[in-house]
Amino acid sequence: MRGEEKARKYDWLMREYVRLENSLSAIQQLPIEEQSAYVDKDKTVMYNSENQMKVNRIKNLMGDITEQVRRLGIR
Repeated sequence: MRGEEKARKYDWLMREYVRLENSLSAIQQLPIEEQSAYVDKDKTVMYNSENQMKVNRIKNLMGDITEQVRRLGIR
């Protein structure tokens, strides 16, 4: 892949990463009282099960993007 193509791919990946970060921060967390109840049981729970699945999916996509950027070899 040529340098210009790598640069375009990198830019696109970074825009996607930022979009995913914004999506992640928009997911509603449980109220702090509910989060605290789980901390006492040695388990940190910040989202209900539906939202946790969304968070996991987004984090997986972000990891995929990170790997693609690493393979591009651009720093």
